[in-house]
Amino acid sequence: FRFCNGALYATLDTTIVTATLVDGARNPAPDVVVTFDAPDGGELSDIEVVTDDDGKASVIFISPATNDDEELRLTALAGGGAAAQATLEVIGLTVDLSANPDRLPANGRATSVITASITETTRHTPLSERIVRFSADRGRIGAEAETDSAGLARIVFTAPNEPGNASIE
Repeated sequence: FRFCNGALYATLDTTIVTATLVDGARNPAPDVVVTFDAPDGGELSDIEVVTDDDGKASVIFISPATNDDEELRLTALAGGGAAAQATLEVIGLTVDLSANPDRLPANGRATSVITASITETTRHTPLSERIVRFSADRGRIGAEAETDSAGLARIVFTAPNEPGNASIE
């Protein structure tokens, strides 16, 4: 197995996972079906991939959403019975949202600054230069913002015209 990057952050970070298959003489084994699995969590872009002329089969691994640091097993099983297993480290994240102010008049013009704070759960290290996607079930909000060196991403929410609660994710 080969990973494009060592550790991943939780919540939909990705890496390319490559299994290389060779025959007994260490020559690449093309046109062999390789079945990938992530039994401990996360998602794979494909389950079965055919090796190319270099004997390589690749999938994209998408990390799970978790607050905890985890080591996740990835497995590959080749058509001829060859098997491989690798472990990928996923670093848990803590995401907190706040609104300032947290109450607005329902006039379609009042605004609040929504702040997302993202830190590594175990090390309490802020995560910088990460895109945060926002959505609201009512009112208007920008689509995304990037975290700064303190791990903060800010975006403006505009109140709806009708009274009620708005959920922001």
